[in-house]
Amino acid sequence: MTTFRSRVHYINKKVYDLYDKPKEGDVYVIVNKAWDGWVKIGMAVDAEDRLNSYQTSSPLRDYVLLHSSPFKDRRRAEAEAHKKAETLAE
Repeated sequence: MTTFRSRVHYINKKVYDLYDKPKEGDVYVIVNKAWDGWVKIGMAVDAEDRLNSYQTSSPLRDYVLLHSSPFKDRRRAEAEAHKKAETLAE
């Protein structure tokens, strides 16, 4: 008989496996004029789709995708983008 804890472990593993599979995708920069100086550097399989998810939280639809680039390993590229932005901010 399977325990509740082992089922939860199994489900968590499946979710993480799905998350880890697509390495390719976009690294993007999103801004919103409502928050001066706020910049979101992130990663997604599709930057336009991510922008649309931000827009749903804003009645003004005022988020702007400043830049996006495709990468074979979006996680590594996003980490590098954060480091570069940190260096520029110093």
